[in-house]
Amino acid sequence: MRLFLRCLPILAGCLLPQAAAALQDPCTQPDYTNTRSIQWFLGAHPMDGLIGTWCRLQPIPGNLDINLLFPYTKAHQTFKTDFAGARKRHGPYGILKMVQKVLPKEKRTSISANGIPFAQVLKKLTQLAANETPQGTMIRMSESHPDRGLLFLEEPLVIRIKPVKLSGVNFTLNAVLVPNLGYLALMRERKVSTYHFYANKAFVPGATLRSCESTLPYCKDMPKEVPFFTPWILDQVVLRAEGQSLTAPMNQIYQRYLRSLKSVAAVKTRHSINLDEGRASILANDKQTEFTLTANGGPTGTNFLELKWQAKQTGTYLSDQLRQIWNDYRIRTAPVTQP
Repeated sequence: MRLFLRCLPILAGCLLPQAAAALQDPCTQPDYTNTRSIQWFLGAHPMDGLIGTWCRLQPIPGNLDINLLFPYTKAHQTFKTDFAGARKRHGPYGILKMVQKVLPKEKRTSISANGIPFAQVLKKLTQLAANETPQGTMIRMSESHPDRGLLFLEEPLVIRIKPVKLSGVNFTLNAVLVPNLGYLALMRERKVSTYHFYANKAFVPGATLRSCESTLPYCKDMPKEVPFFTPWILDQVVLRAEGQSLTAPMNQIYQRYLRSLKSVAAVKTRHSINLDEGRASILANDKQTEFTLTANGGPTGTNFLELKWQAKQTGTYLSDQLRQIWNDYRIRTAPVTQP
């Protein structure tokens, strides 16, 4: 297949000048603001990985609560920091240090703010030798493939940040990243920023038992510190605010986004607003994104406002390409069997 020779504009791995720069400086991310499509908050894009998403978020000013949530296990941890300091201390890799800090690399596991051990997150580890993941994703790696022993985490990650100020209102931002095997293939071939984390073998399901889990068939061969990948890509960004006296800022935000969406011919938009009751809605779609603005209220005005950018996971050019990338990788990189 000549997948990467066509240099599809939506794939960071195919944006050759920008991708080359990104490998030298991970915070040099592709600029999608000139594309005729729905623009995500802070220029984010459904092809952004963990490092790319972290870099997109760094213009947020001020002292922040940055919360990392693993939504399947509900384990989470809050870091009080600021992006100016994070850039100075950690550069683009600050998020990797934060994630590794909560995951059990040593013999003891840290405990979530709600009492859940972070070791529970590792129950979503899967080896590429497995037939399918705990969530039912088919892997289909050949028995002779050299990557069969690699592990990846199927648990999503939510980066929650507050406060994020828009039109004078403090919002909470949720950036939801989900695992994707196509992105794992791009990581393995170093077409996007590549990284991995470590887990202590004692917390890897089945690694210390006599029999291996079906999702970890090669558990006996694992080292003391088990490396694993998290091929996360951005699935959605949500901005949410609650409180009183939100009608005026809601109207400002509504008008701003409606003008922006209407300026793009390829975007289909439905919208309505009732300032007397503090209610408004926008629903906009293009080929890969659904954007919604929802404002609720009553006689006293708006008391809830949410903006949401959601990547379409099926039937889109991006989702089809990522699926094709994975299938191409697992077949093309498998050893050729001699007749």
